[in-house]
Amino acid sequence: MRDILQYKLFRKQAVILILAGFIFFAPLSTSALTTEIMPSETLFFTNTPKSITESGATFYVDKRADIVFYLSEISTLTFDYESKGNFLLTYSSIDDIKPQYLMNPFTQKVKVLKGSGRLTLDLRKTIDWSEVSSPIITLEGTGAFKISNISAKKVESYSEYISEKDRSFFWIPEFPRLTTIIFLTPTYWSISKNLYFNEVLGKLFIVLILFLLAAKFISKRGDLGRYAIFLSLFFVFIHVAHFTVRFLPYVNLRLYLSNEEKIEKNYYNPELGIVASTLREQIEQEGKVAIATDVGDPYAREMLCFYAAPAKCAIYIPHVSELEGIPPGRKRLNIAEIDTMVFYNSPYQLPVGFKKIYSLNKNVYIAAKR
Repeated sequence: MRDILQYKLFRKQAVILILAGFIFFAPLSTSALTTEIMPSETLFFTNTPKSITESGATFYVDKRADIVFYLSEISTLTFDYESKGNFLLTYSSIDDIKPQYLMNPFTQKVKVLKGSGRLTLDLRKTIDWSEVSSPIITLEGTGAFKISNISAKKVESYSEYISEKDRSFFWIPEFPRLTTIIFLTPTYWSISKNLYFNEVLGKLFIVLILFLLAAKFISKRGDLGRYAIFLSLFFVFIHVAHFTVRFLPYVNLRLYLSNEEKIEKNYYNPELGIVASTLREQIEQEGKVAIATDVGDPYAREMLCFYAAPAKCAIYIPHVSELEGIPPGRKRLNIAEIDTMVFYNSPYQLPVGFKKIYSLNKNVYIAAKR
């Protein structure tokens, strides 16, 4: 009876200690006051046309635009937006005007659809955030994007900056991206000390197991093995619980989604998801499709061909009669056989004999043979 009571007490103490550690590392909101910021010419650095008025700043995006906010010592950036397009908004932090490589797993991504809303960008979750860095957002899509009612929260001290960044990276959410099928975003226990969460859990588990072995050897008790079983299960539970929390924003609560809905609602790039789901609705299974994308974007044309299946698919190049299939090496298609064309940010013009049957914007549309 005494052993059972000791075992139950040990379980309660272990749970309390580990959960207390989790609470300590949970991200806390900064205590700094919110600062209102007026849009001005000196606030932004961008590579796209813009207009600034008292009501806000409007950026006219054609395929892609980078916007740097000349602000420093801030932890979050909040603004109202009015969008005339469907954008993938990527944000990060930089300490000069050169945009960060956007495939970095610690750049944060938000889907912005046509309409209005309010965004809060948590810069603490970006890898290059520091007390001197500036926010940068990249918009991938086409249309006007207006920003107004800008506000920011400032970090008041270096120690607060370190504390905020460590806690934020501990709970950093996963975002579906091109590389998700290969690897997930690494989770840090403390990014300032370069300590990974899994490493800390593993080392703590080994220390506790060694402690149990030493206690068993000293006390000559043979019943301490059950504590090792409990520890193993509890550490697995902690890891799974943390993993689940990071993926909760992407849980689908609907019982059924059609393939087209899955593509449109869940694809990380909204324009590509919308045109891919629309293509599936427009073509027949026996159809023949030609895909025209930017020369430097092979992924988009391969993705569109993948979702067009089982229809035959080829890469469109002007003035070429025999179009190469996707993947390369498949049977070529003659341009005369093509009955549907998809243009996604392509520099090419729509060929004679085709008419638009669906248009998302001037750069993204579907055409059919007349």
